[in-house]
Amino acid sequence: MTKLIGLVLRALVAGGIALLVGRKKAAGEAKSGNVNSEPQPQAIARAVPVKARQPDAIYQFDRFGREQRVVARVVNPEVNEAERKVHFEEVYNSDSLVLADECEFHRYRMVVRKIGYASKIDKAVPHRGRVLRDVTAELLGYREQ
Repeated sequence: MTKLIGLVLRALVAGGIALLVGRKKAAGEAKSGNVNSEPQPQAIARAVPVKARQPDAIYQFDRFGREQRVVARVVNPEVNEAERKVHFEEVYNSDSLVLADECEFHRYRMVVRKIGYASKIDKAVPHRGRVLRDVTAELLGYREQ
């Protein structure tokens, strides 16, 4: 009997919390004027044109998706369109590269799938930032500009 009362009390408390959270959210939207308003237009993302890209650079949009920028440099890229893969011997200065996000190299859209070796400090060349070796990326598509 006490277990049943405990379960009922927990359910009531959880339902009350959910109700309060829903009311606070609705009140916040009403104060900000977002209730029944038109959706705000998104900023237009600006990609670097394919012809203007640097030959050894990987590009990615900033965290807001507005501006595309160089996030890494590559050594010895090998593109295999038949297998939809790109292999890089080395990717350096990659501190800004978000590995889980889509990126672009030349006209290819890709996502990194495999890294053979990663190092933050290379004693031979300390100014190269994060260094990734034996990197394989999956081709997702193409950018035509």
